[in-house]
Order: sequence, then C-alpha cells, then structure tokens
Amino acid sequence: MLNRACAAGDMDACGDLASSYDGGVGVPHDPAQALALAERACDADAFMGCVELGYFRRYGRNGDRDLAQADVFYHKEDQLASKACDGNDVFGCAMLGFAYLDGHGVTADTRRALGLLRKACDGGVAEGCTGLGDAFIVGKQITAEPATAAANFRKGCDGGDPEGCSDLAALYYAGKGVDKDLPKALELARRGCAGGDPSGCTTLGGLYQEGSAEPGKTKAENESKAAEFYRRGCDGGDPSGCNQLGGMYFYGMGVGMDQDRALTLFRSACDDDDAGGCRSLGGLYLQGSGVARDTAKAAGFFRKGCDAGDGDACIQLGSLYYKGNGVAEDGKLAARYWNMACEKGLLTGCDSVAGLYAEGKDVKRDNTAAETLYSKTCANNDAYGCGALGAMLAFSEGVHDDARALTLLQKGCDGNDAYSCLNLGVMYEGGHGTPDRSKAAAAYQKACDLGDQRACDRRRALGSGG
Repeated sequence: MLNRACAAGDMDACGDLASSYDGGVGVPHDPAQALALAERACDADAFMGCVELGYFRRYGRNGDRDLAQADVFYHKEDQLASKACDGNDVFGCAMLGFAYLDGHGVTADTRRALGLLRKACDGGVAEGCTGLGDAFIVGKQITAEPATAAANFRKGCDGGDPEGCSDLAALYYAGKGVDKDLPKALELARRGCAGGDPSGCTTLGGLYQEGSAEPGKTKAENESKAAEFYRRGCDGGDPSGCNQLGGMYFYGMGVGMDQDRALTLFRSACDDDDAGGCRSLGGLYLQGSGVARDTAKAAGFFRKGCDAGDGDACIQLGSLYYKGNGVAEDGKLAARYWNMACEKGLLTGCDSVAGLYAEGKDVKRDNTAAETLYSKTCANNDAYGCGALGAMLAFSEGVHDDARALTLLQKGCDGNDAYSCLNLGVMYEGGHGTPDRSKAAAAYQKACDLGDQRACDRRRALGSGG
C-alpha cells in the first residue's frame, strides 16, 4: 500500500516507506532504498523523510556519520512538525515532542516535550504515548517514574506502536515499574521485534541468551538464537544490540570468537551513545584484549559510559581514580563515581563508598555513613557488605559491638564471602565475645577454600588443636 501511494506521489507515504525499508518492516531491510526515499520525501517537505535523513546522518547509516548535517535535517523536520502541530495534526505534535525530548534540532526541553507528547497521546497517536513513557524513564528535568512510564508504554503498545511494546518488555524483563515477569517480557518483545522495533529484538536476544525464551533448547541453540536477534537489533539501529552482539563475538557465544569484530561492534555502540558499549570498550582497553592496553583510554570510555547512565562504568572509573590507574589518584573522585553507581542500585558501588568513609582516604572518616551504606547492602543480601560492617564493628575504633559483629560476619561467611569468613575466624580465635578455636578453624578453612591465602596460613598456625 505504501509503495503504491509513494509511486502515486504521496510524499508522506514515501517518508513512511523509507522508515519501513530502514527497519525491514513488511519489506526487505534496504538502507540504500530507505535513504533515497527519505531524501525524496524530505525535499518535498514531508517531515518523516527529514526524520529518517536525520537518523541516517546522526548514526552513519549507509553513509558517513555527520552530526552537523543531521541537525540540519532535524531542524527542517522540527519546523514542519511545528507547523503541522499548530494545524492540529497531532502526529506532528508527537514528532515535535520527540525533538524536544532528545534535543534533535532544538534545545532539549523535557517539560515542553511532555506537553506535546501528551497532546499527541490524548489525540490517539500511539507514538506519543510511548514518548511519554520515555520521558518518565529517562527522568531529565523531571522525576523518573517507572510505573508511569510503564502505563504509557502500555498505551503505546496497545495503540499499535511496536516501540511501546519493546519498551514495556524491557521493564518487565528488569522488574522496573512493574513486577518482573519474563513470559510477559517475551510476548511483548516478540511483538516489538516483529513490528520492526530493533530494541525489541535486542531484548528478545537477552531472553534467549539466559535461556528464558525456549527453556527446552540447549545452551548452544539459545546462544545462536540470541546472536541472531542481537544482530537484528543492531542492524535495525539499536546500539545496545550492537554492544550485546559484540559480547557474543568476544566470548564466542552463538558465533565464532572474533575479537576484531567485537571491537568494531563495541565502538559502533559507543559512538551511538550506548552506555554499555562504552563500558565494554573501556574494558577492552583496560585489559588489553584485542587492543594495546591503554588505561587512559579506558578511563575515557568508562567516563562516557558512566555519564550516559551505566553504573558498572561508574564503578570501573571510580576504581581507576582510587588506584591512580590511567588518571591521577583522587579518592574524592573515586567516591563521586562509586556513589553514582550506588544511586543506580549497584551494591558494589555502595560498598566501595562505604570503604572510603571507613578508612578516611581523601574523604573525612565517617563511621556513621559507612555503617549506613554497609547496612543497606547487607539488607539486600550482599555478603561482602555484611562482612565489612561486621569487621568494622569488631575492629574499628569507637564502634565496637562484638555480638552484632559476629552475627554479621556469620551472615557474610554463609554467603561465601572469604573476607567475612577470615574475620569471623579472627574473632573466634582472639576471644571477641566467646573464644572458640573449633569455630575459628572452621571459618579459616572455609575462607581458605574460597581462595584467601591469609586464612590458609592462619588455619595451619592454629594447628590440629583447633
């Protein structure tokens, strides 16, 4: 239908057809044909054509990446969308809302975007509802509200926008704003991917990789399917799909191991502002895997990933500052980046910040702050957090509480944290609370079995009498 309408001179249809060829929806994936149709449509002032041209230049699809040229097309699209919206074309309002949400061709303005997207959603434009969901997930200039985002994604999906289905699938997959529900995530991701939204294909790849999509398949079969869907996501323009596919090539899962291909995919994802791609690229430079080891470059990629919202990248960057590896040693910056990770829910970040407060390195010693953070991680079943808090209560000045320390160290040791088992042994051997050489020996032995050489030495020194 779009082909006939475009051939008959309907430039809006040509713009929509360009999007279909770009995503491979109802027609073969053909970036060259998509670009030709987008240029034709944009020249005729059809704003969907200008949107597609902006995407092509921003992400370097079928041609050189050119951000300045992308902004030219986005600006033209914004002008056309604004004119359409003023004339009560609510789809134009949706397109203009996306521009203000992403800062494409205009200065980003989330609150203005919300008004435009809400008008579009209320007017029956499913894409407007999905855009509202995006605004409440990102949380720029407004408070992030995952549950509100989920409700809007559901409206978008039910209204026929495949991206709404994909975005809702991601929330069910992560248990964010809704209860975690992998069967629902699978059904929604399939709808999104089949509808041409690449992020749905990427989520589907994740479900196959962890074995949730078709539990009866072998690990090798699931990894092969995961790579297939990651590739569809990547080819469709989802940089997260490129990052995930890069991981498959790096480890040889579902595809042949190819570190050069992995590097190319990680770099592509990072260039397209995917936080995970930047973190992956940083990891290669930190380890010297497939590239010359360069910790300064690693720090740069971790910083970009952290700034884009990847908590693991923040943890890595904090560690580099703590050790002075590739960057000047700076405990305050280490604390800043670890705290950013902690605020994103990564318990390792909370533990790391707590450790800085406990030792007072480049930050003022603050046992109360350290205890608060360790208590948070321990309450979330983080064995290291329990053990670290137990050790602090057992051995630090001014905060002794042997009974509580023993309980916390036991919990950490039961969670297979070697550090907790070691310190539990020290407490029992040294007479904190009730001395018990037998319990000390058992704790040292477990820590030794978990790989702590100090515990092995202490177990031998304790002798058979333990």
